[in-house]
Amino acid sequence: MKKPLIRVTQILADNNMYPAWSQFPQVELEAKAALGTIVHRLCAGAGKGKWFDNDSPADAYVRQYVKWLKDSGAEVLRTEFTIRATIAGLKYIGHADLELEWNREKWLVDIKTGAIYPAHPIQIAGYAAGVLKHHRRGILQLTPRSARLIPMVDTGLADKRWEACCLLSKMRGLDHAKELDKGKDHLQGISG
Repeated sequence: MKKPLIRVTQILADNNMYPAWSQFPQVELEAKAALGTIVHRLCAGAGKGKWFDNDSPADAYVRQYVKWLKDSGAEVLRTEFTIRATIAGLKYIGHADLELEWNREKWLVDIKTGAIYPAHPIQIAGYAAGVLKHHRRGILQLTPRSARLIPMVDTGLADKRWEACCLLSKMRGLDHAKELDKGKDHLQGISG
């Protein structure tokens, strides 16, 4: 039986790249993670023209996403798609949020509904290591009142850090998907 591939977020958690989630109240983390998941799903639908505003708390974020797409002139090429790659002998899988055509360039964009952490550019590097290596990269930070694209400037440094994370995980034997400390991996999406 074929082992499932390790996920980008598992590799980052294995390398302690996320904040110490245990310092936050569990109920708050779970609420933020749930909101981020809903916003991502609604944004994926909106990117395909399939979203209806129901005036829910998540819809405020999606309205900002739709407004940003319209105002920026960005064209959605793909949403919520799977990337498979191998770095340092470690095969992995990732689920990227958004591929855009914007200002005559292709972009790989990760949507975040909260704070931006140092691990996020490295996470995007993991997604980009596949077929999207030459895309521009950015984070689309959504709030109920705004949306802003934060371009990744030094992608070479993020790429090197991603390669180091893969190498360290491979050396520790994390070469297939397995249950990690739930305090790290299952809440990785709290910021979208």
